[in-house]
Amino acid sequence: GAGAGDVPAAHQTPTVATLGGEKEENCNLAIKFLVRALQFCYSAPRRAELLVKLGSVYKLLGTFYTTTGRFTRAHQHYHQGIRVFQQIGDTLSAASLSCCLGSLFLTRAHAAPHAPGITEEQGTDLQRARALFLEAQEGIGLAPLDPSK
Repeated sequence: GAGAGDVPAAHQTPTVATLGGEKEENCNLAIKFLVRALQFCYSAPRRAELLVKLGSVYKLLGTFYTTTGRFTRAHQHYHQGIRVFQQIGDTLSAASLSCCLGSLFLTRAHAAPHAPGITEEQGTDLQRARALFLEAQEGIGLAPLDPSK
């Protein structure tokens, strides 16, 4: 039976019911709730846990936006995730997101209309991708790759 402090089932609103079926909508709601929770969280271990979740949602959204061709939005979310992981000292996750951001620049460079050679914007994207991959490699302590091999 129900205890004295239980809320009757008719008055409970399941969280899942308020979430839509869209990944983008769900991720944006998760970000909203995680940011709100962080505003009222004073326990360092719990804050770190919430920040890991927040960074992970930023990564999910970045990936979603990349696959749907919304590169500016993807860039914003990957960058936010990198900042969150750097804030808690999670260099491996920050490096992983740097790789995602590098992949985004590669995808964007290849998504441009084909023309002889590459455009200035494509060249910039490829340079940014390379720099991000090298930064990620450095962030996780790997020795630089030898391009001659």
